[in-house]
Amino acid sequence: MKESTFEILSKINCDEFVRTKGSANLKYLSWADAWKILISNYPTAKSTVYENKDGLNYHHDNKTAWIKAGVQINDIEHIEYLAVTNHYNKSILVKDLTSQDVITTIQRCITKAIARHGLGLYVYRGEDFPKDNLVIDSEVWQEELQYIKNNYDLPYNRISNYFNNKYILSNDAKKELINAYHAVGGSLPQNLKRFINVALITKYE
Repeated sequence: MKESTFEILSKINCDEFVRTKGSANLKYLSWADAWKILISNYPTAKSTVYENKDGLNYHHDNKTAWIKAGVQINDIEHIEYLAVTNHYNKSILVKDLTSQDVITTIQRCITKAIARHGLGLYVYRGEDFPKDNLVIDSEVWQEELQYIKNNYDLPYNRISNYFNNKYILSNDAKKELINAYHAVGGSLPQNLKRFINVALITKYE
């Protein structure tokens, strides 16, 4: 049976193209990389930015603004709406909007419309739900350690994305997760090896 567009695109690992936005630490997929991957797989795919009744490329309620954009692959179009926000993920007032704010949001909105087709959708998982703190040595902590043991062969950035998308992590929790991953045989990137702590490794072996 032929795979659907969603099945094909959702299997693509986009971790190396994931970025973090501002102090809110929101994960997103680089628009340029998302578009390159999409067109490589579906050369006839197209995007549409929907203008408002006045011909502007954004919509507003006289207070804040948002973008409406769609991406069509073959005969299926997915439409996404995205608020124009600052680096704190707070809506920008219409009177303070700049063209750069609008253009940047258009790019991000198109990327999220692409995600609705499957590409990088997992990056946005949980962004609409409040996150809990991951408390070291709690019952949930023990359950998540099992996730690390079961997935130690994944690259650490994939493990990190899983936890950052799901929880609020203290610096101590981040360090313990790094050591837990290393203790069960995970391969750490060079820049994280400075966080290796012998006592913590022994704790999680």
